[in-house]
Amino acid sequence: MVNGVGWLIMTSPRRLATLGLVSGAVVLILALLTPPAEYLPEGEEAKIFSLMIAPPGYNLSEMTHISEKVTDHFLPYVGDDPERFARGATQVPAMRYMLMSVSPDNLRIIAETVDPDQIDELMQVVTQHYQTYPGMRAFSNRGSIISSNDGGTRSVNLDITGPDLAELYQVAETAYRRAEQAFENPQIGSSPGSLSLDQPLVEIRPDWARAAELDFSADELGFSVAALTDGAFVDEYFRGDDKIDIFLFSSAGSERDLAGLEDLPVFTPSGAVVPLSAIADIVETVDTDSVRRLNARRTVTLNVIPRGHRKNAQRGRVAAVGFHRHFRCQ
Repeated sequence: MVNGVGWLIMTSPRRLATLGLVSGAVVLILALLTPPAEYLPEGEEAKIFSLMIAPPGYNLSEMTHISEKVTDHFLPYVGDDPERFARGATQVPAMRYMLMSVSPDNLRIIAETVDPDQIDELMQVVTQHYQTYPGMRAFSNRGSIISSNDGGTRSVNLDITGPDLAELYQVAETAYRRAEQAFENPQIGSSPGSLSLDQPLVEIRPDWARAAELDFSADELGFSVAALTDGAFVDEYFRGDDKIDIFLFSSAGSERDLAGLEDLPVFTPSGAVVPLSAIADIVETVDTDSVRRLNARRTVTLNVIPRGHRKNAQRGRVAAVGFHRHFRCQ
C-alpha cells in the first residue's frame, strides 16, 4: 500500500489525477447517498392522532356529550370493508380500531385504517367532521415512532414569546389566520389550545382573618375547596407495577354546579361547618387557565403542517422565518 501511495504522488500529473478522482468520488457520494431534506416522514404508520380543540367555556360534561355524537358517527366504520370506501359507497374509510379520550378542553381520536393507503382520507374526514361543531378547531397528524407524531421535518413550529398575554394571544391568532391563507388545507395546532383570554373562571379569594378565627391554614382551605369542586390529590400507592393516584371528591364528583359554590359546606378544624361564602369571596372573571413558558418566557407555540408536495414544507419554513422577523420587529 505504501508503494502504491508513493506511485500516485510521485509526479505532478499523478497527484492532480488522484485529487480529481477523489474529489469526484466525494461529490458523487454526496449526490447519490445524501437523504432528502425532508428525511423524517410526516408519519410512517397508518394511524392518525386527531384532536378537537374546544373554545373557552366548555366543560367535561359538554365535551362528553360531543364525544358521544362523534362516536355514533364513526363507530359503524370500525371493521368495515375498505372496498366500500374505494368505490364511493361510504364517506369514511374502514377503520381497524378507534380509541377516544375526552378532557374539558379537547377530544382526541386515535384510529388506524384497514387499508394503509386510505389514511390521508381518514385524517381529512375526521378533521372536517370536527369542524362541523361550532367554534371547534381541529388538528390531525399521522402516527410516527420517529418524529413523535408532530409532523416530521415537514412541521413548522412557530414560538411566539412576549410579556403581555393579551398581545401574545392576538399575535398568535393573526399568525394562525395567516398560515391558513398561506397553505392549502394545512393542519395547525397550538399550545395552549385556546388562543384567547375568554376562559370563564371562578376565583376564590379567602378572608384570611375569618379563616384564622376558624383555625384554617392556607393549605387546609385550598385542599377543602379542591375536594369539594374538582377533586384533591391525596396520595398514591402501588399495586404490583401499577401506580394508582388517590383523589378525594365530594358526593357531587366533578359535576359541581358553580351556582351553588357559595353554599358549599366546609368543615373547619375547629369543628364548625360553615358555607364557603363565610370564609371567602367568590369572584367570576375571564382569563386563561394555562400559561405556556419556554425558557421562562410566556410563549404560544403554533405547529403548522403543510399538506401536499414537500415544496409546501419549504414555503412553510420561509413563512415561519417571515413571521419571526415580523414579530421581532414589532
